Amino acid sequence: MVKLLEYADYSNSKLGHYVDDPAAFQRCVAANETYLDRLDAASLTVGWPPPSATDLRWWADAAESVVRRFAPEQTVASLRTVRRLTYDGDYERLRAAAVARVELDERERERLRNGAVTADLDAAREARDLLSSALEDYPPLEDR
Repeated sequence: MVKLLEYADYSNSKLGHYVDDPAAFQRCVAANETYLDRLDAASLTVGWPPPSATDLRWWADAAESVVRRFAPEQTVASLRTVRRLTYDGDYERLRAAAVARVELDERERERLRNGAVTADLDAAREARDLLSSALEDYPPLEDR
């Protein structure tokens, strides 16, 4: 992009060494200069934590269709590798760990490590089962 914008600043005679129609080239670049100035690799970067397998697969397909027009084959192959990883059974498990690492503070992670969260979950399930059983044993007052 930098080179493209640099060429647009060349004189017609100098630009004529690089393109067939210098005036058309300058018009085209000038009309899209703001867009080209803002174009960078950020839109081709996967955020952290990574998106779901389905979303990342869709993104990789879209990115590949754009990138294969100008990027080296190694870059396109890297995108294919990213897409292929989304089919791996471990992807969602690893993604969940990444999301937890980002969203949980140290105290919450420690509760996970020492089993407190599992104990809380078991207690909540037991309370739910007791409530369900009580609701089955004792019908609503309207039904009496």
